[in-house]
Amino acid sequence: MAVVLLLCGCGEVRGTLRDGRIQRSENRISGSYAEFDGAATYEIPLVRNATTRFRIASTTYDGTLTISLDDGTRNLFLKTAPAGESVTVDGRETKTVTVHITGKAHAGDFLILWDRDEASEKE
Repeated sequence: MAVVLLLCGCGEVRGTLRDGRIQRSENRISGSYAEFDGAATYEIPLVRNATTRFRIASTTYDGTLTISLDDGTRNLFLKTAPAGESVTVDGRETKTVTVHITGKAHAGDFLILWDRDEASEKE
């Protein structure tokens, strides 16, 4: 069992993470592990005047997983992670989205993807 406190590229993971990892790349946050009991937080900067779409998918073998998106005004866009759910954030109104991931003895995996709508940048 490993107790983890990681700071990685505008993100922080706290708690117990066993046999796996949580990582962030340019347009995604993913995790796969035997057990995650803790919390992770990542700041996602948005492109000004562009619409960004977030998509979330997860698999749970045991425990619970909650993923939420916060626009800085404590407005939570998404509270759970059913497969295929998505939410769109307008970059004209929001500069940063904070992703909160909470696992309670969660065994499984998750994937959060985001991309911007190129057409919205031209408006």
